[in-house]
Amino acid sequence: MSSHSADAADRPLSGGTAGEVLVPYARSQVEAILENETRARLDVAGGVHQMRVATRRLRSLLQTFGPMFRTEEVASFRAELTWLAGELGVARDAEVMREEMAAAIRDEDATDDLGAGIEARMDDAHRTAHAGLRDALDSHRYRQLVLALRRFVDEPPLSAKAGKRARRTLPRRAGKAFKRVRTRVVRAREAVTPHDRDLALHEARKAAKRARYAGEALTDAFGESAAQFASRMEDVQEELGEYQDSVVMRARLRELADSETSPHTAFLYGRLHAREERRGELALHRFDEAWEAATKKSVRAWTR
Repeated sequence: MSSHSADAADRPLSGGTAGEVLVPYARSQVEAILENETRARLDVAGGVHQMRVATRRLRSLLQTFGPMFRTEEVASFRAELTWLAGELGVARDAEVMREEMAAAIRDEDATDDLGAGIEARMDDAHRTAHAGLRDALDSHRYRQLVLALRRFVDEPPLSAKAGKRARRTLPRRAGKAFKRVRTRVVRAREAVTPHDRDLALHEARKAAKRARYAGEALTDAFGESAAQFASRMEDVQEELGEYQDSVVMRARLRELADSETSPHTAFLYGRLHAREERRGELALHRFDEAWEAATKKSVRAWTR
């Protein structure tokens, strides 16, 4: 018996149906969304982030394992999850920008006046973004989504394909998710302009995140094989995310510099921009190493 077969044999879910594997994971994400709502509203540290991650994981599950769910019932549900993820994303991005700008200012040993002025602008942006999130969570649209989440938990809209054996259907879906990452990485490496490369890397990051979530969703059923796959995809996602953060930060710094009247502050923005360029270069180097590890045949052998 192969190590993969032995691993699967010790995990009864892998011998069950696809639905028996996916539904508990989906329910755990619904619970995380609802449990973190109050923390997100109150802007408690980690609340927005955790609610956003759970929303993305559930949406990704419905996308990657789409054939296991009834399309007509899931399509609008997925669209509403995309909306919620977007609302949470605006608030989370403002959080990250504020944190990263503060860290960059500390590293540059900016004077108190310069640093305080920049951080005040980031604080204002964060407050505005979080107020928008509170409005979204108070909306009729969100209340309807909460009802849909609870219906999903009570009566999962599984298709006939969800009744098939998990080991015959689900690993292949994870394998397809990996192929989407590979396609986008190739596209990035073939890009002619830096702008096109950055766009392609952003798409590769999103695809890597979906592949990671697929592996995580299957870890309880398929054990170490799925866990290692998820870990390698997470490494790829993290480095591409670090690079994307540097791209976004550089764009924001250019905007701030263009609207700045103080030469001293504009010069600080330039120093911070150079710092972010270096940060991006290092992230791309680490990504190359992470991608090499992720593309080893042993990592995705279980998906065939």
